[in-house]
Amino acid sequence: MARRLNAPPSIPSRRLTPRGLEVEQAITADLEALVACLEQRCLDNAVLLAQQAARRQGPLVAHFMELGKQYQETLRVPEKPKLRLVKGGAI
Repeated sequence: MARRLNAPPSIPSRRLTPRGLEVEQAITADLEALVACLEQRCLDNAVLLAQQAARRQGPLVAHFMELGKQYQETLRVPEKPKLRLVKGGAI
């Protein structure tokens, strides 16, 4: 027999004073600014890594070289069978 799960209790709404609302908005704005700063830093790092890789330098090149060594057997494309002509045979 399947057991029914009870719904979690609802979170009571809180009433903020105007000052509390102002503080909450300021904290939210600060957190959003931090997220934007971190995202920009990550994008800047990605561009630098790509520029290094274009010059065949840096950690990405080394990393992909290792991946190439590790998976070289699975990346080989099977050769197409060569067509052999038989002397005296009809084509």
